[in-house]
Amino acid sequence: MKNRFPGILWLLPICFGVIGGTVAAFISSMKYQASWWELFVAGLLVSVACYVFLILFVFAEFSLLG
Repeated sequence: MKNRFPGILWLLPICFGVIGGTVAAFISSMKYQASWWELFVAGLLVSVACYVFLILFVFAEFSLLG
């Protein structure tokens, strides 16, 4: 049976992005000997989505100002 980490570790990448994903990946790898890459990728995706939203929001604000 494959070792799994507790679901509470998903909160770290969701709330803190890539830094939370990295911390959760280390915890998953060291303490639970489970897969770490999915937590890191989740943090990376959350961070990228936040930056894309921020860039689009700023672009929309400046385009409305003229």
